[in-house]
Amino acid sequence: MRTSSLFSFWNLGGFGSFLLCTFCVISLFQPPEETYDLAIKGVTIFDPILKTRTPDQTVLIRGDQIAAIIPAKNKVKAKQTVAGKGRLLCPGFIDTHIHFNQIYDKGRNYFPDSAEWVQKSAKYQLRLKDQYLQYGTTTIADMGMIEPWIDQSLRWQREAGSLIPDLYLTGGALISEHYWDRRPPEHHIVVKDSLAARAKVQSYYDKGIRHIKLYWKLEEPEMRAAVAQAEALGMEVFAHIDNGIMQIDDVMAMGVRHFEHFFTLIPSSLPMREEMQPLDTFYGLGPINNIDQFAANMVAFFGYIKAHPEHDASLKALIDRMVEQEGSISTALHVLAAGVEQSTFFSSFDWYPPREVPDLGYTPEQMQDLKEALGAMMYYMQYAHQQGLTLRIGTDCRNGGRALLAELKLLVEGGFDLADVLQIATWNGAKALGIEEEVGSITVGKKANLLLFHKDPFEDHAHLAGKKTVIKAGAVVAP
Repeated sequence: MRTSSLFSFWNLGGFGSFLLCTFCVISLFQPPEETYDLAIKGVTIFDPILKTRTPDQTVLIRGDQIAAIIPAKNKVKAKQTVAGKGRLLCPGFIDTHIHFNQIYDKGRNYFPDSAEWVQKSAKYQLRLKDQYLQYGTTTIADMGMIEPWIDQSLRWQREAGSLIPDLYLTGGALISEHYWDRRPPEHHIVVKDSLAARAKVQSYYDKGIRHIKLYWKLEEPEMRAAVAQAEALGMEVFAHIDNGIMQIDDVMAMGVRHFEHFFTLIPSSLPMREEMQPLDTFYGLGPINNIDQFAANMVAFFGYIKAHPEHDASLKALIDRMVEQEGSISTALHVLAAGVEQSTFFSSFDWYPPREVPDLGYTPEQMQDLKEALGAMMYYMQYAHQQGLTLRIGTDCRNGGRALLAELKLLVEGGFDLADVLQIATWNGAKALGIEEEVGSITVGKKANLLLFHKDPFEDHAHLAGKKTVIKAGAVVAP
């Protein structure tokens, strides 16, 4: 008669007992199954570097970091679970050009003072959260701040957590002293000479600031000194160059690679003063009397350039030189499109006096011309992108989170592939700010700043502005 293997095992006597006891001891001392703080189960992950999508994944979060990415079929334990349902998960959006004074301006140059800034810190943080996080913008960079706000804002930067977007500061925007600029805006900081420029950059670095903003009003000696000091300290340098004191080529020769606002390519590619009259003849827009007409004229210039082969070649040559320097430039697309009534809502570089539409006074025919000129701007943005110039989102207006979504819509409708748009809104900004080791892609070890779209924007780009679950620093903060 054959005995079963189980019967044989029990009849091994002491040896069998030894094996059983050993098995029990090993089981007792095995570590418990790991429990994560948050599991986002069954999602399609968008990789903004490769611009690919990987379905059936689960992202596991511990604290504020991505701890693991595993196949969705694997079982896990988590304190909180978000059901992905196959939806698209991408990194949080990054806005590389905002200004706190645009958010907190109470009227014409009326801002909270430093005491109020500290006393009402919670109130001001809530406004920052409302303007950005709920729209999916999880990282912002202030490109020129009123100096009394810096210390408190640096505390926000260190303690951001899930309360507000991750915040990066440049201090004030540096400018030179000019007789014609006796009362510069409060977020513009005067450096009187090269030594003062170096000292100011050093003082910002000593506070913990690692980015610096140089404005077009900075003369060559102060510009050169500020760039040299920032580079010696390993700071990222960003420059807004237009209006003729210096050209983008001059500043690139100093080693600067990152520039602000796509429209600032115009003054560095053609002589603005000589071309203003021909532009007016071409479009008949008349004199510029306010900031909205300025925005409209910047749009018009792109149409004017495209209609003139010599100017077209000059602008493209500048873009090519920036590509050679591995440069980047922020967009400021929505604020120009809104200025010619072609975006989803109205914003301006200067919101005061409050208004819902631009103050233009142009004829319907002129507005149609401006719409076509905006198409020319999109043509040059596409050219820059295709050549390899890094575009990054920089809204530079109030309601920046909403403006960022408007920019994404404009880019797609202007001919950009959606995968490229998502890369521009995430990875490109992280790279330019030098924070790509922390954010910008869904990678183990990076911050868990994530967006889960409720409807797939690859099916319809309108879903970019639709419902989404926002995870900031590992916490679900919206909806």
